[in-house]
Amino acid sequence: MNNRPFLPKSRTQKLFAHPVARMACLWGLVVGMFLLIWFVAGPATDSESTDLAPVEDEPAQWEESINTAWGSSVFKLEFVVPAAMLAVALTWYAYQIRRFSANNSAGLKSFSEGDYSRAAEHFGAIPRWIPGFTFAAATNLGSASLHQGRLSDALTLFVEAERSQAYPAGAKAICAGHLALVSALQGSMEPALAWQTETRKRLPAAPDPGVVEALLAFATAVIDVRCGRYAEFLGWLGESLPKLEGSMTVRTMRQIRVLEAFAVVHVHGEQEPDGVQRGLDGLRPLREGEFACLEAAWPEMRAFLEANAALPAEVATSEEHP
Repeated sequence: MNNRPFLPKSRTQKLFAHPVARMACLWGLVVGMFLLIWFVAGPATDSESTDLAPVEDEPAQWEESINTAWGSSVFKLEFVVPAAMLAVALTWYAYQIRRFSANNSAGLKSFSEGDYSRAAEHFGAIPRWIPGFTFAAATNLGSASLHQGRLSDALTLFVEAERSQAYPAGAKAICAGHLALVSALQGSMEPALAWQTETRKRLPAAPDPGVVEALLAFATAVIDVRCGRYAEFLGWLGESLPKLEGSMTVRTMRQIRVLEAFAVVHVHGEQEPDGVQRGLDGLRPLREGEFACLEAAWPEMRAFLEANAALPAEVATSEEHP
C-alpha cells in the first residue's frame, strides 16, 4: 500500500540525505580512524617479537629503551584518541539536544502567542539534518510557515517531515493532516483528498487523536468550501463542530468561522446580509496577517475578507493562486 500519496519527487539526490546514512557514516569514520591508528601504531605482534635481538652493546640498549618507551606511548595513544573522539562526539550531541530543547520551547511559546515570525526563527535554528530532530523541527517550522501564509515553504517542510525516518510512533498522522490542509489551501484538490483519506487511515495510531481530528476537520472544511460544497459544509459544521471544540485551538476555530461566513454568503448571503455581517463582527483580525493562510493562495477568500474589512487591504498577498 502506498503510504505517501502525491509526494513531489526530489529533483536531486543529496549525498547522505538519509539520517541513518549520516549516522552510519559518522560511526564508520570513528571506527575507521581507530583501526588506522591500531594497525599503524599498534604494539608489536608475535612475529615481530621473534626477530633476532640486536647486539648487546650500549648504543643498541639505549635505542631499544627509546623504542620500548615510544611503543608504550603509542599503545596508550591508540586508545586515548578514539576515546577522546567519542567524548567530543557525545558532548557535541548533548549540546545539540540542549540547543534543540531551548529553541523548540521558545518557538512553541512564540507560536502560541501568534508571533509566527519569531517562532519560525527559533524552529529554523534547529539543525534538521541531525537524526531525531528532523521530524519535530520540520513539522513545527512548517506550521509557522503555514500560518504566515508561506504555503510553498510549509509544503516543502511537511514533505521533509513525512520522508523522515526518526519520528515518534504514530506521529505521521499529523504530517498527513498538514499535507491535506496545505494542498487544499493551495487549491490542489487531488492531493488534498488523497492526504485527507490517508489521515483518516493513520488516525487510530495517532498519539493524540484529538489534535489530529481537529487538523483533519480544518482540512475538510477548506476542501469542502474550495470545492463549492457550501451547503454540505454548513451541514457538516453544525453536526461536527460541537464535538471538536474541545480539541480545537482558538486559532483554528476562528479560521473555520471565517470559512463559515464565506459559505453563508454563497448559500443565502443576499437574503441574510445582516446575519453575514454579524458573523464577521467577531472575526476582526486580532493581529496583522491572522488569516494569512486562508488568503495566501485563495483570491476569492482574500476579496471576501477585504470586502468585509476582516483583512487589512495593505497586507500584501504572500502567494498567488496559479
